[in-house]
Amino acid sequence: MDLVYNHNLVKLLSGAIDNGEGYLENVPGLFKEVVNKNAWMEHTTEMGKTITLTDFKEFVEKPYPDGLGTTLDKLKKLIEDDREALSMFTHLTTGKWGTNRYTIENDNINLYNTGGTSKEYGLRKLRKSSPELHERVIQGELSINKAMIEAGYRKKKVSVNIDSGAVAKMILKYFSKEDITDIIGMLGE
Repeated sequence: MDLVYNHNLVKLLSGAIDNGEGYLENVPGLFKEVVNKNAWMEHTTEMGKTITLTDFKEFVEKPYPDGLGTTLDKLKKLIEDDREALSMFTHLTTGKWGTNRYTIENDNINLYNTGGTSKEYGLRKLRKSSPELHERVIQGELSINKAMIEAGYRKKKVSVNIDSGAVAKMILKYFSKEDITDIIGMLGE
């Protein structure tokens, strides 16, 4: 493991976050490289100081050169459009039940408890229960919502204007003849 290279990755990511416009499009790719190389856990500065961390939140919040000098929320916002980066972030910030998701050590702190329809919840659920669908989402073949529907974790939903003609078109489009007969029977009751 090249710890100086790791530090250069941390430096580039920290700089892209700090410098804002013109550099922000680099944040997701740099983030993925920092995570893939475990550069956030160990890197050596230009001055020869080796930084070793086990707490991802601490790495994100510690000022450069030890960390990124930002917040988890800001980092998440900068990477959330990249499914793979968001999945990595979610994995690093959620952990297993009964462990602190920011550290490797045992604890029960859970600061990012997302669920329901959030992107993070969908990615986490798919990664744990349907890895093949998770991979298809990461590759851009499926949306998170479509993968959750395909896995049976969500039901397909439609939105319709409150207008009898629009409701009728939606029913004809999405329901079988048997379902329509049942709907008519329910409406007659």
